[in-house]
Amino acid sequence: MQDELLYEDQIEAEDLEEIISGLKQWITESGIQNTEGKHSGSFNSWFNIAQEDYGFVYSEITGYGMTTLIFLDEVEKAKVAADWIIGESMCKDGFEKGGVKTSFKVKKDDTARKLFDDTVVCTFDTGMALNGMANLYNTRGGGSIFGASVGLANFLLRMQKPDGSLNPIYDTKNGEVVNTEQKWSTQSGSYHTKVAMGLVDLYGLTSDQTYANSAIGICDFALQQQTSSGRFISFRDTGKTNVHPHCYSAEGLYYVGKKIGNDEYVESAKRATAWTLNNADRLWQIYEPDVDVFSGDERSDIFAQTLRLGVLFAQDDSDFMEEYRPALNHLARTVQSYQDQAADVRQHGGINYGNHVIDKNVNSWCSMFAVQAMEYYKQVVADGGHVDGNLLI
Repeated sequence: MQDELLYEDQIEAEDLEEIISGLKQWITESGIQNTEGKHSGSFNSWFNIAQEDYGFVYSEITGYGMTTLIFLDEVEKAKVAADWIIGESMCKDGFEKGGVKTSFKVKKDDTARKLFDDTVVCTFDTGMALNGMANLYNTRGGGSIFGASVGLANFLLRMQKPDGSLNPIYDTKNGEVVNTEQKWSTQSGSYHTKVAMGLVDLYGLTSDQTYANSAIGICDFALQQQTSSGRFISFRDTGKTNVHPHCYSAEGLYYVGKKIGNDEYVESAKRATAWTLNNADRLWQIYEPDVDVFSGDERSDIFAQTLRLGVLFAQDDSDFMEEYRPALNHLARTVQSYQDQAADVRQHGGINYGNHVIDKNVNSWCSMFAVQAMEYYKQVVADGGHVDGNLLI
């Protein structure tokens, strides 16, 4: 694979600036973040090109949005997003108090996503809101932001099991925890290390060991889900891997490991990253270990996540940089190929989700991952420097 990718040159500095500028403009000015009405401040899931409409308002993505806006130095817009989480998305009482309702279907799009509605509280979504909220408090302060951070975290603590893993879903309509093998996101898994990021951030703000212990429990559980190749198992019934949550697992372990000085977590993330980089020329959604094949959709978020992780490890390891520079160049060009060039401001500059007809949307989280991945690629691979800052979207 590496020999085939040696001909992938680094993207020119001028082109990189244009790519990043387009991404920033789409995230902050395209309308993907709502600016009026009940859901002002929240982020839509995507812009559906065929229907010329937005999908649905999404709490998880609004969490990413807060962190992204802080990364882009748009702190006041991040505060408006936080206000929406606090006022509209967070549950106010019951077992689910502090958790965020997954989504609010206020547009005509996406009738197929029956799981995602305002009676479902997902642990992962709550964790993404916590990461954004804690980073916002660290940036600008505010009592309501701090209080919300604690509320979000305390719901996560109630969802944690004795083995350190997290129950993924609380169904408020039926008053019960849901943990099934239906999808990777409906079962406890290593991807919840991404949730541990917000918990370790809150530990940094409060020095309350409860939050650190929770994050450590999540990460220790995740280590048990990793194979000798570096791959994280996503489906406990089949042993298959979805590369998107595989990358979440590595991101969370890297972040928590760096924050608390745990080299085992960082090394685990490095092995996971090497596994994806070694397969950079054939990355699709699902890895089937029995036949050593990647199948399913080709997704731009996977490329951006792998690029970002690779750059983070390459910046401090010259051997890693030398070995994987061709793969990083290849991934950067692949992310570039997904950038929408339509004249419509609702599309232009954002990142398209996938390569199938049903996936024709300019996607919020893919664009958020991409703007940080391309900025980090510019700083480290193109400019020969180091990443500026410690935010991870």
